[in-house]
Amino acid sequence: MVFIEVFKSNKDIIKNLLDDRYSNVSITQSYYYFNKTKLCWILQATNDDLIDLPYIDEQYMIEHICKELDFDCIADPCMGRGLVGFYANRHGKKFVGTELNKKRLAVLVNRITKGKI
Repeated sequence: MVFIEVFKSNKDIIKNLLDDRYSNVSITQSYYYFNKTKLCWILQATNDDLIDLPYIDEQYMIEHICKELDFDCIADPCMGRGLVGFYANRHGKKFVGTELNKKRLAVLVNRITKGKI
């Protein structure tokens, strides 16, 4: 199963690529920083059944995925604020991520150590 967070500018391109590779693809609208005017979309792709995702802030969406889905390891190739790593750790899941910005990586380590965002 794949989840990809996208902006409006690349939503249709990514959806078309996923449609070519997976039998089920869905788009759920979300938003950033608890501000419903800062829209993004979460694309979900799978060859199994889709998961019903709520319309909530992307931070809560990430927590929902890490808490509710049954998986062993989650990957985040562009960690940014480290939300995927933080919530994976909080819910006992393995996490693999990359981040070019060392300061952002340090923020994630600090968040995990303190146990809060």
